[in-house]
Amino acid sequence: MQKYILLLFSVFAFSQSTKIDSLTNLIDNVSYDKEKAILLIKRSKSYQPIEIDLPLKDAELALQLANKENNDNLKVDALLQVAGINSRANNFNKALEFSKQANEITGFLSGWLYLKAFEIKFNKILSKYALLYLISICSSTL
Repeated sequence: MQKYILLLFSVFAFSQSTKIDSLTNLIDNVSYDKEKAILLIKRSKSYQPIEIDLPLKDAELALQLANKENNDNLKVDALLQVAGINSRANNFNKALEFSKQANEITGFLSGWLYLKAFEIKFNKILSKYALLYLISICSSTL
């Protein structure tokens, strides 16, 4: 049984590494900032959840490119990716700040839905911050 688990883990690690390598090749060869930002976000999402530094670097670079292109959809994707990575790193204040920036672009509902998913994922730790954030949003929209 242990051999099968090890084999399955090895196949998963290899396929993940191959995906990251393929995305890296595409990133290196694309010349348009919009496409590069999209690929950076995809690569950022391809890393293992325990990895923080490399996916965060990709997501932050994607955010810079999205800002340069002034592309709101891309900005929101990058902001939410940066927020998610910060939450995995237990940087909840940063995570909430980035999700708040995404919320300012998209409006109340999408930010609220993201925070609800955030709250469920991190249950008790985040629920306090998510609740305070939702209260601040609700009071500012009244």
